[in-house]
Amino acid sequence: KELAVGGYHEIMIWSTTEPKLARRIKDVEQRVFGLAYSADGNMLVSGSLDTTILVWDLRSLPNAQKLAPAELDRYIVAEIAKWTKVIREAGVRVD
Repeated sequence: KELAVGGYHEIMIWSTTEPKLARRIKDVEQRVFGLAYSADGNMLVSGSLDTTILVWDLRSLPNAQKLAPAELDRYIVAEIAKWTKVIREAGVRVD
């Protein structure tokens, strides 16, 4: 388990099981004010002072990569399809 913390020109990812810095993303151009993990924990979204929103693929760490718009679109479509299937399997009607 990890906790992401925004900083100035970096994102620090701390281990919650040990008191140590687990990872660091330095490819950030502005101070980070907002962070959110994807439901599966594989992606991290960062929001910066200059209103830039970046999506990071955490599976590629230690060298996390910013996703290009086409990659982001594919990821969003895959996530919607996955959750639509889960909802349908739970018996909820999805139109």
